[in-house]
Amino acid sequence: MAKINDQKIKGMVPGEQITESLTGRNAGVIVLRKKSETAPPLAYFRYFFEGKRQFLALGSYRVAAKSAGLSLAEIRSAALKLSAVLAEHPDLKGHLEQLRADDAVKQTEKARTDAIEAAKGTFRQLFLSYIADREAAGIRPDQVRDLRNIMKKNIDPFAGLTAMRARDIQPAHINQILSKMVERGVLRQTAKVRSFLMAAFNYGMQKDNQIGSAEPVTFDIQANPVTPVTFNAEHKRIINTTGTRALSEAELKQFYNTIDKDVEGVSYAMAQLFKMVIATGGQRIEQLTREPWTSYTDSFVRLVDAKGRGGEDRLHYVPLTGRSTAILHAVADVTANHSHPFSRLQDNHFHVSAFSWAVKKWLKSEHAFINGQPIEPFTPRDLRRTLAQLMQKYGISNEASDELQSHGMNGLVARHYRNNPESSIPSKTKTLAALERVLERVIDGKDPETSNIINFTNSYK
Repeated sequence: MAKINDQKIKGMVPGEQITESLTGRNAGVIVLRKKSETAPPLAYFRYFFEGKRQFLALGSYRVAAKSAGLSLAEIRSAALKLSAVLAEHPDLKGHLEQLRADDAVKQTEKARTDAIEAAKGTFRQLFLSYIADREAAGIRPDQVRDLRNIMKKNIDPFAGLTAMRARDIQPAHINQILSKMVERGVLRQTAKVRSFLMAAFNYGMQKDNQIGSAEPVTFDIQANPVTPVTFNAEHKRIINTTGTRALSEAELKQFYNTIDKDVEGVSYAMAQLFKMVIATGGQRIEQLTREPWTSYTDSFVRLVDAKGRGGEDRLHYVPLTGRSTAILHAVADVTANHSHPFSRLQDNHFHVSAFSWAVKKWLKSEHAFINGQPIEPFTPRDLRRTLAQLMQKYGISNEASDELQSHGMNGLVARHYRNNPESSIPSKTKTLAALERVLERVIDGKDPETSNIINFTNSYK
């Protein structure tokens, strides 16, 4: 049978059919049919199965170079491929249908596995889920903000890591994040971030294996990648030293008397906050800054003592002395129209990250020297330890000191808080009276025998 050529195809009339046999026994035949004047010829592959003619459509013939369809060469190529398959599978149609069915099954399975894979949470999703879990557990709003800031400042900059599946995060990736922080010289913060990362990955493992859990996102974490990442001996020494630092009496006096003396980068309200921490016997600075003006009465300030452990908060009442009242008078000149006395903005208090920054600014100022020698670095938390040791040094009992600083829930402290938190005010007033004698001696340089101990006069608001 003669070969088909383009001239023959283009000369076809409606109803005409031309064929070309492929080489080989039962190799099949190319068939072109022209059904109408306007439509291009259609190409088929014809073969025999069980004594019956079978046709498979190949496509339409491309009449012009820019028209749709197949060239004659492409038609032949397609037919030859089918002919090769026919040699192995006489039921060509049945074989092709089975292939399509198998492919559909594969596509369905692939879609299923892709969906399962897509449900595996990323590193970023893990940390955000951990934050949401902590928030649901009842941690304070400022602690939630801290976690989000850690995400934003220390984790999000590593975009390549945050997009990875949480299960694929390795110790080297965690090391990469923490090493960047160490380079910035924030070892204590680095240790804090490491703890949060450790907790986040532990949370992810527990969440996946929670009985009855039907969460749409899983993490498939097999081992916590933070566990092997540790600090070297020098880093540990610095971190541990930071946690035991207490200011000497000379250092405390210098800090108290100069923190509000035009230190660049330290606002007046922030300076008064530090003085308030000292005047109230080392209260937690973040608790003092959280309280609005409405928490202050003529004789005490009411603090909320949660300390990030979730559950029910407890109230902690701290009496106001003449010193702390004077500080409130002073700060009211700046923040009387704010919601919080110790604040930068009208409707919000200082963020916890601002405290360390302010101390660092003071340590770089001209005031951070005694007898020409620079004062060793310390943190805002060290003020609390300093006041505790100062009270111990000057004979104030540990029980009274712990009660004033809201340490623990044992003994006398427990009896007060379990019934009526306000009942602790008289004993704390006595403790602060004794502390005020110490502060007048240490900070003000007064003779302790003639010091004015307490004055509750209050008209600051």
